[in-house]
Amino acid sequence: MADDLGTSTSYSDPFYDRLEAFANVLKRAWPLVLLAMILSVVAVFAISWALHRHPDAGSAARFIAARDEQDAAKRITAYQALIADTTVTASFRARAGIEVVNDLLAKGDTASAAPVAVKAGTDAAASGDVDVQLAAKLTRAAVHQQANELDQAAVELRHPRSEARRLDLGGSDESGEVGRDGQVGQDRGGDQRKGRGELTLGG
Repeated sequence: MADDLGTSTSYSDPFYDRLEAFANVLKRAWPLVLLAMILSVVAVFAISWALHRHPDAGSAARFIAARDEQDAAKRITAYQALIADTTVTASFRARAGIEVVNDLLAKGDTASAAPVAVKAGTDAAASGDVDVQLAAKLTRAAVHQQANELDQAAVELRHPRSEARRLDLGGSDESGEVGRDGQVGQDRGGDQRKGRGELTLGG
């Protein structure tokens, strides 16, 4: 007489016993399993929607994935794909371009690095990110320096705010010295007028 309390398999095996036990659990908890699958699908669609709604998040994710690539050739290829993709935000296109330029400079390929550096500067300007713009300027300066174009490198290294202050706010007195906000020249002129007044009064 067959033992009704025995396992349903014809012979006892630990692997099949665990498999059968797992199947029995699934039979009892199938609503929870189905719910977990549905939640997983919803989560995938929600993440995809969020990335499309916020392009910065998607661009950042792609840039980080490229940066974390262990193979150097694949990493540069991923950066180049970011540079060419207009759906990527300008900030991360510029960041990718800077990485490619640094790689080319390390290899001594200045000729190939120059146009990439120019595009990185254009993307950085479009991004409106001051930090990225500064990094792009330093990158272009490095290209010029490696090409022995020291005058152009010096132009790239010139800080735009300092230049604006010199041109717009600075004043020069008769001796040709530039004063902060024109104050030096004005004060010196005031001293000269004061001196002339003292001489007149003294006379």
